[in-house]
Amino acid sequence: MEQHLKEKLKQLAQKTRSEIGEQENNVKYKFIIPFLESFGYKDFDFEHSAQGNRIDIFIQSNSEHNILVEAKGYDKNLDDYIYQLKKYCDDKGPILAIISSGEEIRFYSPFLPKPDFSDRILFSFKREHLTNEIIVNKIEKILSKENLENELIDDFIRERQKEIKEANKEIQSFQNFNQEKIAKITASITNLKEEIKRIEENIKVEENKVKVFLDERIEQIDAVKVKYFLPKTESKIKLRNGGNSEEEDDENKRKKAKTPSPQDWLKDIPELSNIRGLYNWADICKHLNIEVGADSARRSLGKWINKCRPLWKQVPDVD
Repeated sequence: MEQHLKEKLKQLAQKTRSEIGEQENNVKYKFIIPFLESFGYKDFDFEHSAQGNRIDIFIQSNSEHNILVEAKGYDKNLDDYIYQLKKYCDDKGPILAIISSGEEIRFYSPFLPKPDFSDRILFSFKREHLTNEIIVNKIEKILSKENLENELIDDFIRERQKEIKEANKEIQSFQNFNQEKIAKITASITNLKEEIKRIEENIKVEENKVKVFLDERIEQIDAVKVKYFLPKTESKIKLRNGGNSEEEDDENKRKKAKTPSPQDWLKDIPELSNIRGLYNWADICKHLNIEVGADSARRSLGKWINKCRPLWKQVPDVD
């Protein structure tokens, strides 16, 4: 391919979406026709009749081989038009079928021995790939007008078919390799899940054993106390835990709980937030002339608020 034609393809590759346009006719005239011209074509049969419809571009040659070209809008998914392309090919029997959205370009060979037309694909590439000389050279073998006229296109399609066959073998080998690894990992995951289930069941069994042993211990202790006329003062929960009773545990939790900060509460009380010297709940009670008595300052303040300042934020409880 001459250098100026390669430069023309590079310019097409670098065009923006807005420069090409969204509509089918924009794609046809601003991309597809200049693209075909780069490979030697000048005469085009537009809106060629087929199956009661119109083929966008039909290229007839001096040989028996023809090329069919379909343009689609820039946002269109080419997969949605494969059936239409097949119908046109069944009617016209071209050696090559091209379909493009202006962003993606696909080449199909209708005579490849594949039952599904979508599998008869020769190339699929983006317009931006036209800057890649390797791709351009491969396309030129199949698309150049010279090779169409002298029927060398048949040889190059067969050559491309062999390349695709080798590529599919390589892909299949990778798929098999990964599939074997995936199967092993999946089986390992299944075994781990079953093992976890067994462990959980064993934990439940052992927990029940511990409960039985603790209950037996309680009964034995109670029997000794009855024998020596001693009161049963310990709860079962305490003895099972080997420590405090439930009531004692709750009390210890209350003792360990952090007392709410008066400073955090004062921030939400405009009448008190700017007064200095209110460092604790007792200081606040003293400022408000609240008698604390035997109760805690915080509780006394809470009772006073409920009675005298119900709109104030409530004093927080111990967590």
